[in-house]
Amino acid sequence: MKRALLSFGAGALIVLSFASAPAEAAKRLKPGKVQLDPALGYVLVRVGPKIGKKEKAPNIYIWRFDPASNRLRTTRKSDPSRVAKGEDVSVFFGDRPFVTTTGESAFLASVTPGDYVIHGTESTCFCLGSYRFSVKAGEVTDIGTVIVAREDGGTGYEELRSHRVASDLLDRPFAVTDIIAVRPAGEGDPIPADLAQAKIVRAELVADVRFPNTGPTRVMYPGGLLVNRAAGLPAPVSGDMKALVDSLRPAGADEGIVAAPVPEKEQPASAEKAAPVAAESGER
Repeated sequence: MKRALLSFGAGALIVLSFASAPAEAAKRLKPGKVQLDPALGYVLVRVGPKIGKKEKAPNIYIWRFDPASNRLRTTRKSDPSRVAKGEDVSVFFGDRPFVTTTGESAFLASVTPGDYVIHGTESTCFCLGSYRFSVKAGEVTDIGTVIVAREDGGTGYEELRSHRVASDLLDRPFAVTDIIAVRPAGEGDPIPADLAQAKIVRAELVADVRFPNTGPTRVMYPGGLLVNRAAGLPAPVSGDMKALVDSLRPAGADEGIVAAPVPEKEQPASAEKAAPVAAESGER
């Protein structure tokens, strides 16, 4: 595996031997003496852009997910896929870099093994289209890089610059959504040198995962979150397979894309079937 290894100080050391007692899950790890627990999973992610002298990053949240129902998992008793007591529901990255790289900061966290979805940022839920992935016990799952920007066209990241909300919303900061781009882990991605002996696997990202906007709120947004769709996904379509939002479909986006079949119950009624209804209505 030809992936760049980063060192971050002689005093930083990760003990790769297994701990005898389970480590605390949903814990963002920082450089230093860390024990990797075989009963837990670990998530490695790079988030950009870096912010301030401490090189933090915009907060992003991952959340437990049920692929069978396409719903977030919670601790509510009414939740059919309720998270068991003592297991993690979510974790966020952004305030405690594990190591910094050229353009982004890298974060490492211990989590309960299972299925997760990239839920959103502080202000925005990506329930209209995001990515899910699985975390296995005893492994460090590398989900790649997540780039975050306000959807105002002012970002320095080329891949997000074309995403811009309507002009009349720009003077209303509370109405401007965030936008994210997810770059899957690949060759050349920086890996902390002290993880060189750990079992690191690239996440199998499942794209265009959608879920109801019924999940968590943030401290700063108690009334609910704005909603959006991750950049790079095909534009959502209606029942007649036309793009719902043309601005989300870049030039050439239709090339090589096969539209998913529309369920029979959602097929528009044909003109032949609609005619008798119109005639019957005219006689009344």
